Amino acid sequence: MTTTFDAHEALKRYRTDWRLTPDGEAFDTHSSVLQPVLFEGAKAMLKYPTGEEERRGAAAMVYWAGDGAAKVLKGDGKAPLLERLADDISLVSMAQGDQDSQATQILCAVAAALHTPRSAGQPSSLAPLDRWFSALNTAAARADANQALFLAAQAIAKPLIARPLKAVVLHGDIHHANVLHDPVRGWVAIDPKGLIGDHGYDYANMLCNPTAAVALAPGRLVAQAQVVAQASGMSLERVLSWVAAYSALSAAWSIESMPQHVEAGLAMARLAQAELAALPKAAAAPA
Repeated sequence: MTTTFDAHEALKRYRTDWRLTPDGEAFDTHSSVLQPVLFEGAKAMLKYPTGEEERRGAAAMVYWAGDGAAKVLKGDGKAPLLERLADDISLVSMAQGDQDSQATQILCAVAAALHTPRSAGQPSSLAPLDRWFSALNTAAARADANQALFLAAQAIAKPLIARPLKAVVLHGDIHHANVLHDPVRGWVAIDPKGLIGDHGYDYANMLCNPTAAVALAPGRLVAQAQVVAQASGMSLERVLSWVAAYSALSAAWSIESMPQHVEAGLAMARLAQAELAALPKAAAAPA
């Protein structure tokens, strides 16, 4: 993994080589170093990934070519120079207010745009979902108080991954803070993980956001899952199944890296499994 110091040094080289003018201080995230810049007079964001996950995401951004995602203005396979968006409307605020369903519909429309087949070849670096779910398998093998929940989630996830309805290039982290609005460009996604697999995976995280309080509110999961089902063409059962699989995976990741977030993931997984069990048989269609 690239160190933060190396990344900052790399930014200096890119600013020189690509004739970029700083337009703000560089800052660190958990997986990248970024700096606002001006490129040929336009606002842009120079991003240098410090881990493989972000490099896969950069490859996905190139593949999408600005359709549903931020445009890559320049790149060399290592550091993308991205258009800088105005972000003038907040999906988080919409979901926390009285426009939750509208926010979900916007997220679904962005996901659908990203999933539309392109003529360009798919990046070879994309991570398949079976590998992405390795943490869930580890959690399911661990004998502790939550093993039954993880085993149930593992049983739900396996057929979803093995028998995709539509295999596409996945964003991998679509939620309310990763879809921005620009007055000119409209709604576009940022910060993808760069995955490949069943399109249903990309709809799960949007139902676990924007906060645990919103996601776990009584009746909210099924109501928004119905919005997703209508927009995506999946059955309600399949949407809830992906939420059950994803939320348990999120809890498994948290065990490894962010213990303070484990309970939120477990609570969402319990809720999704309960809603699945409560579905009438007529609603449990395979699609």
